Order: sequence, then C-alpha cells, then structure tokens
Amino acid sequence: MRLEEKKVTVKEALKKVDGLIDDQAKTFSKDDLRVLYALAFTLYEGGDVQEAKKVFERLISCDPFTQKYWMGLAACSQQEKNYEEALKGWGMASLLENSNPTPHFHAAECYMALENRDEGKKAIEACRKRLGNNVSLVAKLNHLADFCMRKEKEGA
Repeated sequence: MRLEEKKVTVKEALKKVDGLIDDQAKTFSKDDLRVLYALAFTLYEGGDVQEAKKVFERLISCDPFTQKYWMGLAACSQQEKNYEEALKGWGMASLLENSNPTPHFHAAECYMALENRDEGKKAIEACRKRLGNNVSLVAKLNHLADFCMRKEKEGA
C-alpha cells in the first residue's frame, strides 16, 4: 500500500473512532486500547501530530499507568516544540518505569532546547545511569552531551 493510500485509510479509521475518543463515558477493552495506540502511533509516524496527541490524551485518560501512552504524548508535544509540556510527559514516563533511559534522554533534549543546560546535564546523567546495553541510544547521548559541553564552553 502506498503512503497516500495509508494516509487515507488512517483518516477514515480516525473518523470512525473520533466520536468514541471524545466520549469520556466510553470504556475501552484492552484490545480497543491496543488498536487506539496503534492508530496514535501511525498518526504520529505519518506526521499528524495533533490528531495523534488527541488519541494519546484519550489513552492516558483510560489508563494513566501505561508508560508508552505518556511517551507518545510527550513525543507529540516535543514535536510541536512545546518543551515544557513535553517535559511533563517525559517526567510521568520516567516515574512509571524508572529504569528506561529514553524519557531521560528526551527530557535532556527538551532542557537543551529551553537553554537550561544544568537540568539538561542532570537528565543526560540520569539517562547514562540507565543505559545498560541500549547501544542505539549511546551514540545519540554522547552527541547530546558533546553539544551541551560545546554550548557551555561558548558561554551561550
């Protein structure tokens, strides 16, 4: 299926569930939540951050203790350059699964975007402590740490 066809299919699916998402009295089964998460993730990956954010918010209202929902919401906020809001989501995600380095890494990115290098360095260290064997994140973390140090040396 081509990308444009996928987008049309996702949009049609979203129209069908849109009323259900807005209906706060509606309860969802675990299977429903899995489908909604897949929809939110697909929307995000397809660049429709606003619609994805709406679905992630609904998922959180149904199950506030699932880390990936908070990570999805935080990623949407960060994509929109709403770093303060993203930090709240990354914070919730890190509270729900403290051993995961990813929320700390993205929090560091947000702090750096806000030019808060002190908190950025703390988030980098928190990420580093949780890295374990997460090789894919090591290079990104080192790059972010180098960027932080360069900015500090520049006095910016």
